[in-house]
Amino acid sequence: MKSPPSSDDAAVGYKKPPTKSQFQAGKSGNPSGRPKAAKPKAVGGFDKMSAIILEEAYREVEVKENGVTVRMPVIQATLRSIALHAATGNRKAQELFVRLVTSTESGLMKASLEVMQAA
Repeated sequence: MKSPPSSDDAAVGYKKPPTKSQFQAGKSGNPSGRPKAAKPKAVGGFDKMSAIILEEAYREVEVKENGVTVRMPVIQATLRSIALHAATGNRKAQELFVRLVTSTESGLMKASLEVMQAA
């Protein structure tokens, strides 16, 4: 014969776990909580995304040019494509290429002035 249910086990059932396995009052069920998401770490002044962008920019790819396969960095292939589109009359490519050339020339000019002033 079954023994009569004790007062602890009487309330056990659907959505009524035994009192021993219930959360303690005033205590969280997950005291350490959900871990915070990892933030990108700076590597030499760059975050992880910058490092990936630079790695991809300087990755070598094969490009066909006049029927000959040439290996060059992605950034060079991209700039060459922009220059060719600019030369054929693509307005956006022209504006972008002029901005790139202008900013590069001004950067070189500033660097050469700093060298001349330091001497």
